Amino acid sequence: QVLGGIDARGMLLQNPAEAASLYFDAPLDGQARPGKNYEVVKEIGEKLIAPYQNFLAKAVELTDPVCLLKDDSQHVPSAVPGIDSVSMNSDWAGGLLGYLMQVGINPEMVLWGLTPDSRLNACKLIILQDNGIVSAGLAGKLKQLLEKGATVLNLLDDSHARALGFDFKQSTVLSSKPVRLEFGEAGFEASASPLFQYSLPAGAGCTAFLRRGSAIVGYRCRAGKGLFVQVGALFYDAFNSDYYAALRDVAGRRAVLEALLAELGIVPRIQLSGGGDRVVAFGRRVPHKGQLWITVKSARQTSVSFHVRIQDVARAKLYRVKNLFSQTSLEITGVELRGTGFEAQLLTEESTVYFVEEARR
Repeated sequence: QVLGGIDARGMLLQNPAEAASLYFDAPLDGQARPGKNYEVVKEIGEKLIAPYQNFLAKAVELTDPVCLLKDDSQHVPSAVPGIDSVSMNSDWAGGLLGYLMQVGINPEMVLWGLTPDSRLNACKLIILQDNGIVSAGLAGKLKQLLEKGATVLNLLDDSHARALGFDFKQSTVLSSKPVRLEFGEAGFEASASPLFQYSLPAGAGCTAFLRRGSAIVGYRCRAGKGLFVQVGALFYDAFNSDYYAALRDVAGRRAVLEALLAELGIVPRIQLSGGGDRVVAFGRRVPHKGQLWITVKSARQTSVSFHVRIQDVARAKLYRVKNLFSQTSLEITGVELRGTGFEAQLLTEESTVYFVEEARR
């Protein structure tokens, strides 16, 4: 039940006969007969896995200089009202990853306490959730990175802010109804539980940028050569929810991070343009081989057309882009791939894979 969300033991005890017929979306049933998804799995095996097995065995994820930092010491009950550690480390963490991908960012996952600290050194932007638990040594490492020019985005509670010296009065709002937040001219809804508001004293050297009416729910402070950003709003959980496909304020939610990325000069290595929201892309590559595996997915309720731009290509070279499911391909220059990109289409809630490699003549 913990891993799958299904009380399989309870089902077996209640009705063993019924449990014997529960195969959900498995490609084969209990008699090894093909199920409704068998043909899909077969197509994936024939068109993706078999032809590209050697590439996939060596490929690594294509990430941007953004780190999603997860602290293993936060797997304990939170003492902060409104923050449930189980939700934060599961549903909200999934929503945060979905939010980053919606903005075009494929982050590197860094696990504090498991991953070597040095992995954080190359991150221009470090993002973490805060449930009031400050792991030993983490605040010192964040301060060190800020001094050298990194940016830290801390979400929810402000324990990391206080550990870094930004100790402003925080008040908690708990409500069952969503609240509207304002970011410049953009607005969007956020969960009201939890929601934290701050009082910034005059002369603190920090500025507000996210508000709920006149109340401050997000601020930013210079720290060394870097920037510390605190957001006390849960506005990203919707990207891991049943109503993700029906969201109508994605642009406003994205604006918060898009503005920060633009300020920091972070350009995603894979970019989508022209397709609107709820379309994402992620990739894999074998270093120094000039080959890329690009997966694109849509959660839109209608078909969508867009362009895929890739920065990890050489301007002077010619590339072949192949849609592995439709088996269609095209040739395009590196200049075009980095500039306008190649056109892609997806049907309702569809996904596909493109393989990009240098064209040989």
